[in-house]
Amino acid sequence: MVLPLAPGWEEVRDENTGGVYYWNTTTDATAWERPTAQPPPPPQQQQGGAPSGSRAYSAASVFTSEELGGDVGDWMRKNEVVISAGCPAPLTTFEAAR
Repeated sequence: MVLPLAPGWEEVRDENTGGVYYWNTTTDATAWERPTAQPPPPPQQQQGGAPSGSRAYSAASVFTSEELGGDVGDWMRKNEVVISAGCPAPLTTFEAAR
């Protein structure tokens, strides 16, 4: 059983590839997955407010303590981060954002 498209969406076939995608005539958004008229159920809330099945990540989940505690310039070079002239340096901790 194929559910009807959500309001405002149209199925479009690419004339070059024959592939099907979906276009929202109201927002001009596109999607590969069929947007159905039935919205997905809301995420269940766990104690603490995070949706069930989700994980919270921090910078420490991705970078080592040496990377976070060192010089921002070293971190930028190591991670190939380039910013335009006049932009502030990236913040590597929440405390630095205060």
